[in-house]
Amino acid sequence: MNLSERKRLSIITAAQEEFIAVGYNKAKMSVIADNADVSKRTLYKNFDSKEDLFVTIIELLIAESKQVTTLEYSTTRPLKDQLEELLRRRVNMLTNPHFTGFFKITLPEALHSSERADMLFQRLSKGPTFHWIEAAQRDGKLKDIDPEFMAYQVSGLVESFCFWPQIVFNRPVPTNEEIDNIVDSAVSIFINTYALEN
Repeated sequence: MNLSERKRLSIITAAQEEFIAVGYNKAKMSVIADNADVSKRTLYKNFDSKEDLFVTIIELLIAESKQVTTLEYSTTRPLKDQLEELLRRRVNMLTNPHFTGFFKITLPEALHSSERADMLFQRLSKGPTFHWIEAAQRDGKLKDIDPEFMAYQVSGLVESFCFWPQIVFNRPVPTNEEIDNIVDSAVSIFINTYALEN
């Protein structure tokens, strides 16, 4: 990583911390530059505006979340085992304080901006779960139903317990035992509803 890349990463890290600490509206580019130990000129050389910096961080977080939750479909492993691993990866990401902390800042901004809301929806739709379901359908293991609907449904079965209560109501993250029950239940519901071969 060269000096320019290190400075850019430092800016992004400082911006994430500032957005989480004070929110998007109160965040100041001068504070971000100071915390990143770069000049404002360097900051604006890398990012045109606070909006540009904010969107860049959102895109990086989404890309990171897709990377850690992606599971390549296997034609040899049992469907149930694969789905369980896929959902556990998703739960780990959803309960990561780094991810949830920034999402708490992102959500209000999305609610006040149709453009941001649309951008979030487009980036988050058709993610790893969708692609895994499509592959299982091509393999003849799942019913031929809209894979996007199926992905949202099974994701909702875990997010209803492991994400939204924490984001909206500041509820504690479920215990490991509770997560086991949530994932097992979601897998059973999905397999019993959509699998052609259990």
